Amino acid sequence: EDEQGQPFVGPSGQLQKKLLIQAGIDPKTIYFTNIVRCIPKGTDAGKLVRPPELEEIEKCAPFLEQELAAIKPTIIVPAGNVALKYFMGSKTANITAHRGLEIWSDKYNAKLMPIMHPAAILRNPKFEGVTVQDLVRIKKSSETKELTKAPEGDYTVVTDRVKLEELFNYLATEPEIAIDIETTGFDWVNDDIISIGFSWKERTGWCLPF
Repeated sequence: EDEQGQPFVGPSGQLQKKLLIQAGIDPKTIYFTNIVRCIPKGTDAGKLVRPPELEEIEKCAPFLEQELAAIKPTIIVPAGNVALKYFMGSKTANITAHRGLEIWSDKYNAKLMPIMHPAAILRNPKFEGVTVQDLVRIKKSSETKELTKAPEGDYTVVTDRVKLEELFNYLATEPEIAIDIETTGFDWVNDDIISIGFSWKERTGWCLPF
């Protein structure tokens, strides 16, 4: 990427474009960019790259903001933790808890729909399937500027300790509970668990991401 001066042209980018095609999205219709303007070089033995430092992100931010102001995107798709934290303005945002969600950003007047970073998928190919599913939802969401109307009901994603304790209280008191386990693929015995859903009455559900 540094040599060509273009983002997403290395192995990660090639995988990302393959997943887009699988989701029915033409990569040529997508604007690719990076949080920083060059790849941060690794300092530890065996690591060629590293996550960018906050100072590096802040210095590169004006270039990114100029791009977004010119493009005026309907949907911004942060790939991985670094991009997610930047766009949400949060130091604690986690991609496993937010991937696949549709989040409105007043700052950018656009929807945020985070996905796993393709580099993480290269390290763990089991996330390919769920990422394609996320991209399919992104394609559908891109048809409208507004947030997708949520189905009627009370649905909660556990994103902090307070909600986790509230979920545990329900699990300890409800007499009957339905459980749905989501994995990274279709081999539920060997695949990794990415979230567990709980429900104890109609149109009520809690999601515990991993």
